[in-house]
Amino acid sequence: MKLRKNLILLGAGGHALSVAGAALSAGWNVVGFLAPDAPCGHLLPGRRYESFKEIDRSSHNLALAVGDNTVRQEIFLGAQQEVEGIEFATIIHSSAFVSTTAELGVGAVIMSQANVGPHCSIGIGALVNSAASLDHESTLGDFASLGPGAITGGNVNLGSLSQIGIGANILPGVSIGAKAVIGAGSIVNKEIGANSIAYGNPCRVRGNL
Repeated sequence: MKLRKNLILLGAGGHALSVAGAALSAGWNVVGFLAPDAPCGHLLPGRRYESFKEIDRSSHNLALAVGDNTVRQEIFLGAQQEVEGIEFATIIHSSAFVSTTAELGVGAVIMSQANVGPHCSIGIGALVNSAASLDHESTLGDFASLGPGAITGGNVNLGSLSQIGIGANILPGVSIGAKAVIGAGSIVNKEIGANSIAYGNPCRVRGNL
């Protein structure tokens, strides 16, 4: 990707404030945001863009700035259709640690004090929140999210669009299926299937999406 320092956020809620902070810490020039009727937009730097047609793809990158996994995926796919050739930035907060052997997908965001260990794989549009840790040889799937303070052991696989709640702990070698939701503070010691809603210590499946 050709790095362009001018950045437009796709989103303008509370999560966008955190993405803006991460981007600014990493040297990006946040020139504005695109999101109609957003509650926190007035707190963000730069101008409000009303349409993708206003974006100059030759001098701007986009950043995904919505916390909801499914909405983030929809925005990503929609932007690709609206702005041919636009590039999505991968944002890494200056205080985060990302191993030189880790692989990060386009549009991924790594928040403050997060850790991404050796030989980890972060998918397209995935999110590692503040103080979260993805340990060695683990995978965070496309548009999945690791909540603030959530921690995994090594060789963990978190499926696409999965959502790991605040402060959850995933033990080494455990897999979480696509679109699964793990509740805050859970201790996950065995596999959780796709589309499951699971929580507790130990974590158990309580329902399905």
